[in-house]
Amino acid sequence: MKKLPPRERLLVVMTCLQDHTSSQTPMSIYDIHSYVNEHGEASQSAIRGDLLVLEESLFFPVEVFDEREGITKLYYYAGRAFEIHELRLLLDAISAANFVTKPEKRTLFMKIRSLALPAYKSSLMNDLVLADSVVGEAVNMRETIQFLHNAVIKQQGITFTYGDFNVHKEFVLRYDGKRYAVQPYGLVWRNDRYYMVAYSLKDSEIRQYRLDRMRDIQLEETFFERPPNFSVEAHIAATSYMFSGRKVELKLRCEQGLINIVLEHFGMDVTITPLENNQFELKTITKESDGLVSWLLRYGAAIEVCEPECLRTRMKEEISKLSKTYKIT
Repeated sequence: MKKLPPRERLLVVMTCLQDHTSSQTPMSIYDIHSYVNEHGEASQSAIRGDLLVLEESLFFPVEVFDEREGITKLYYYAGRAFEIHELRLLLDAISAANFVTKPEKRTLFMKIRSLALPAYKSSLMNDLVLADSVVGEAVNMRETIQFLHNAVIKQQGITFTYGDFNVHKEFVLRYDGKRYAVQPYGLVWRNDRYYMVAYSLKDSEIRQYRLDRMRDIQLEETFFERPPNFSVEAHIAATSYMFSGRKVELKLRCEQGLINIVLEHFGMDVTITPLENNQFELKTITKESDGLVSWLLRYGAAIEVCEPECLRTRMKEEISKLSKTYKIT
């Protein structure tokens, strides 16, 4: 077999370390020598010299388990971008994304698995199983997401049309296709969907828009400054099911068995006071909205709205409508 030139030999050593080693699967000089000789002739001393160069390199990090008590010196590539559990998280996140089509998922899965060592690829072959998974209509979501992220970073205004599906499963634009003009503040992933949080120029308030319902998005030539005290995270924490609404001081009386559900919905920044009869009181600042009312109705008599009075009145009205619907007297 032809002897490998020094530069080509170094590249083969680097490929061996990058493709076949990790902190869990280091290789000895003998293993590396065997690998290199599959591609061309090279002496063990020459390979040892290459490894010494790589040990001192800042651009190709190689770590060493030093020889001790008869254990051979072991080498591995320490510049891997992802650990195996991180690749698994990426795979599962893509599996759960209902806006990504099946062909796109297969392509992304292949790319992510290619980042793993051959010895670990088999552990990434099983896919996350989703119950009642629904993949919505693909509307160039990949391009839309990056487009909007760029607009957020540049603080550049955008316009778009917005719509919904009708009973014939046809997508219909709202307001006869009139364009929405907004200042995009950020993108949010919630309830298995992407939303854009933006300031509506027409309504003069912060609103949320589902990306899969946006069409014909265009950049404007206007730029803006986002309010320095505005936090997308805080705004989303105060919404229910991504519905907008006015801020209220909410007080609920809940059955004790709902404590985890309540904390998952409102977060940990709430005041909880234990009460008698296996109940507790919750106080927090949130937004009164259709989403909040729908969420409260899910739990029936297990949650009682104490304050504000306007929300309590609205709950009574909704319960009255339900009674009429089901002819309860």
